[in-house]
Amino acid sequence: MKRINTLEDLKAEKKRLMYKRLNLEREIKNDFEDIKKSLEPVNLFTSGAKKTLTKEDNHILGNSAGQMANFLVKTSLKNSGFLPQLIVPFIVKTVTSKIVEKNKSKIINWIGTLANKVAGKKTAQE
Repeated sequence: MKRINTLEDLKAEKKRLMYKRLNLEREIKNDFEDIKKSLEPVNLFTSGAKKTLTKEDNHILGNSAGQMANFLVKTSLKNSGFLPQLIVPFIVKTVTSKIVEKNKSKIINWIGTLANKVAGKKTAQE
């Protein structure tokens, strides 16, 4: 610490410490805002879902959509014959899985936009 001998030294040191405090407060505020933005639940959900569902070797989204389509078609065809119950759900499941896998980045972006709207946030498109 610097030794203060005169009134001018005291004023200069006081001014220096005030500027240092203001600078540190500004840095803390900026860091806090950055942390707050990175921890928003919508951002965490969107980024986590995107990382989990859009990996090249991960087919969770396509398989889930295919299984859902399979269930819906089987339910709607429960009173039909044996062959339609066997063939149609398989075709629908395969086609649905392929379509979803092909367009999964668009689907994930749509889900993220929907999540932002539900959370009351403005999207970049609006």
